[in-house]
Formats: sequence, structure tokens, C-alpha cells
Amino acid sequence: MMCAAAAVICAQTGAPDAAPGSERRDLINVVAVGYDIENNPKARQMLQEMAQAARDAGAGGTVIMAGQDEEQLDRALQQAMTMATPPPAPAYRLEIKNASAEPGARIAVVHSDCPATNREAWIAFYEKADDRDQDYLSYTFLANLRDRTYDVTAPDKPGDEYHFRLFLTKEYDCAARSDAVRVAE
Repeated sequence: MMCAAAAVICAQTGAPDAAPGSERRDLINVVAVGYDIENNPKARQMLQEMAQAARDAGAGGTVIMAGQDEEQLDRALQQAMTMATPPPAPAYRLEIKNASAEPGARIAVVHSDCPATNREAWIAFYEKADDRDQDYLSYTFLANLRDRTYDVTAPDKPGDEYHFRLFLTKEYDCAARSDAVRVAE
């Protein structure tokens, strides 16, 4: 006796091609997997309609047919999970160009792996490692930078905890911190 089986995997994924500031930030990717569906037209139609509805809504919608046994279904489910699972977020970095500076000298940091098209991303400069994110000394948006470099004038106050933080949105959700910069006396 043959039986039909189906699974639907949904995952919330970022919209990689969405314009910065657009209203649609997350999409649902629907992957429908079924086996022995060719013997069940109603189940096959249902899976096709679910995938089409996802595509019509601007999300991903895919149907994977898996043949007639559990091994083929397992392979199809693994393929579906790969399609529905978003890639890991990139590891953002801030690289200090000079580890120490005299008061009044320039301190520079370079950001990497952060798209300049992100109009909300910004870098801020801080005095202490435990400063609240809101307590920056200066900041700029990445869109204002050339060659991914932000530089500030070293403060008059000596210290060895000055550093930069990278934020991807206007919220205070730190994506990366630089190493410390020492400002000498």
C-alpha cells in the first residue's frame, strides 16, 4: 500500500535585495517536500498551491518531489532545510590603524564586510569599554566614509580604553567593536 507524505518548512529570512529603509525586511521562504505524491493528485495540487502562494506574496516557494521511499524523503528534507535556512550573518570587523596616539593626533578605524549601501549603519567612538552605547564621543554614518575609514581627533584626556563600535541600524545593537586605542599623556 502506498501512502502520501508531505512536510512544509517555513523560515523567516532577510530580504537581501530589499532597498535600505524599505518596509519589507523579512520574507517567509516556504519549501514543500512530498513523496509518493504522484499517486495523490490532491496532495500534489495542495503543495503546488502553497508554493505559488508564497511566490505570489514575494517570498520563496519551492516544491521538491522525493520519489517513493523514506531515504529519498530524507534527502529532499535536507535539501529543503538548506533552502529554507538563511545563511549565517557576516562577521563584521573594525580594524584600528594606530594602536596609540598623542592628544590631537588622528585615530583611524576601517570597517570591513559591511555594505556601504546600508544607509542606517554607523560607527561611533567611545572613551571607555563599559560606556553605554548611547554615550559616544563622536559618530558618523558609513555612507559618509571614503575607503571604509573613519578617523577622529585623539582626545586631550589620556586613556587606554578608547575604541570604536559599529551599528547596522539606528538602534543601539552593536555589531562589532574595535581593539582599544591608547591616548598617551
